[in-house]
Amino acid sequence: MEDIVAIKVKDKVKGVVAFLTWGRVFDRLDPEPLLAAVSHSLVNFGLKKVVEMNVCECLQEVSGHAYFFEALVAMSRKQIPTQGSKYKAWLMTKRKEITRGKEIYYIGYYVGEAGGTFIDSLTQHC
Repeated sequence: MEDIVAIKVKDKVKGVVAFLTWGRVFDRLDPEPLLAAVSHSLVNFGLKKVVEMNVCECLQEVSGHAYFFEALVAMSRKQIPTQGSKYKAWLMTKRKEITRGKEIYYIGYYVGEAGGTFIDSLTQHC
């Protein structure tokens, strides 16, 4: 897993939405502990009938979701310490926050392909 990961959630009522969160805080390879922690908070996002949930292979899979770039910028501003004890403390804090429903960034529904140029986006949305 990467430091920042995308999670897609399929809900019977709301459809498919996605989130960004910290990837390596529970286990460096196994996504299940992270998914379990995030799943407890989904009701806070109005997702009460979840039928499927998975960690995406890469962030590009959700780059077309409405608030992807806002969430990515917000997360990128936060520094991850690289030194032993500071990193361990950061991990513990992030685990607690994710378990409490924090540090889970809702990026919404799919709205279209990311990419293209700024001019392309103006002509499509104006």
